[in-house]
Amino acid sequence: MIGKLGRAGFTFTEVSIAVVLGGLIMGAVLEGKTLVDGFKQHRLIQDMISVSAAYHSYMNRYSALPGDDSNSHGWEGVTPGNRNGLIDGPGQSDGSEAHEAWQSLRFAKLITGNPGAHGKRVLPQNPYGEGYYLGHKDFGAHIGTRNCVYVKYISGRIAESIDVRYDDGLYNAGTIAASADYSSDRVELYYAL
Repeated sequence: MIGKLGRAGFTFTEVSIAVVLGGLIMGAVLEGKTLVDGFKQHRLIQDMISVSAAYHSYMNRYSALPGDDSNSHGWEGVTPGNRNGLIDGPGQSDGSEAHEAWQSLRFAKLITGNPGAHGKRVLPQNPYGEGYYLGHKDFGAHIGTRNCVYVKYISGRIAESIDVRYDDGLYNAGTIAASADYSSDRVELYYAL
């Protein structure tokens, strides 16, 4: 602004107002990001709990584990499992128990989605842009080997926040565990079923 004396520039008051407004906007943006992160974490754990509920409903209804069930129940394209008590195989490989578990849960109408999907399309999407997987993992001495739902490539910081909020905060113990220490850039996060 040019004043009566011909000086160019902003007054102290104008600069102060701009700094305050900038700070308020930055605070709102950061608060919004924190809220979004919190919602994503909450949705992730709620999805895992929902998968656990579907898994246990399947067990109650069919007296078998989804994917590990030796009966295909006449569902087209579902390969029977070996009934060893564990969900075996990589989650996105057609015919693996981990793949067939998702299909069985869909045919049983315990989760939504296309029961005829193949490959990676069979995996429900998590809020961080990847899929949910089913399998099994050794959760340590107090829990042992259990079937689980898990996510890959999640930030160690986010995984730790979820573990602290919903379990014991230890990456190698409890019903929520990770593939590596939470100081790692990316981890797999497991939820025991």
